[in-house]
Parts: sequence; structure tokens; C-alpha cells
Amino acid sequence: LKATDLDGTVEYHKVVSTWFTGTVSTQIYPNPVVDRQLIVTSTATQLQIITSMGQVVLTQQITEYRKQVSIPQHVQIGVHIAVLTFPDGSQEKHALIVQ
Repeated sequence: LKATDLDGTVEYHKVVSTWFTGTVSTQIYPNPVVDRQLIVTSTATQLQIITSMGQVVLTQQITEYRKQVSIPQHVQIGVHIAVLTFPDGSQEKHALIVQ
């Protein structure tokens, strides 16, 4: 794996493989988002969508296990971070592409 810094510095890293043996409790789909509609299947209580610049563009309470979320028109096309917050305060972050 080759990593190039903004100043042109290059570092090489070995590839490390991982294996997930747990159960998946959260799903966010479709990804890329189609027609600004998103389905969140999770025990999370809140969804935030954050731009790559760190601006929160959507905060939505999650009140049921499977929730349809509409992405507002002001959310620009591009790569965002979906942050799910759970009742115990823990968070999961997922890359999300809005088309």
C-alpha cells in the first residue's frame, strides 16, 4: 500500500487482512442514495449526515428499527459521513454517497 502525503512524501505499508465474525446490526441503503431516499435499519436513535468538510447537513431521530429517511435538496451531491448514535452513546460512521 503506497501512501503519498500532500507534500509529496511517500510511505509504503504492508497490507493487513481482517475478518469480521460478528453480526451486522446496521444497514444503510441504497448507497449510493437513489432519489434522495435512504433506508436505515438499526437500533440507533439518531442519524446525522455530515459533509466531508465537517458540516452537519441533516439530523434525524430514528424512532423505529427500519426507518425511511428523505435527504433534503440542500444536501449536495458527493461523499458524506452517516453517523448513527445508539442509546448507550456509542456511534457508528458509514461512508454515504449522495447522487
